[in-house]
Amino acid sequence: MAAVGSSQEELLAGAERCAALPPVLQAAGLLDGELQSMAHLAARGLREAVSESTRSKYAERLSALERRLV
Repeated sequence: MAAVGSSQEELLAGAERCAALPPVLQAAGLLDGELQSMAHLAARGLREAVSESTRSKYAERLSALERRLV
């Protein structure tokens, strides 16, 4: 999280990385409920920091992110 930049594209990429983390941890046998919750909360928080214009510009990426967070 500390390495995530502050540009809109970096915030979106950070949200995507956080959302992608639980399946990787699960494959490694390391996922538990707390880690999954933390990754999803971080992804949701970063997603909320993405502006409406960035959401429009990257609609497909946001749609894929939403599917991961369900």
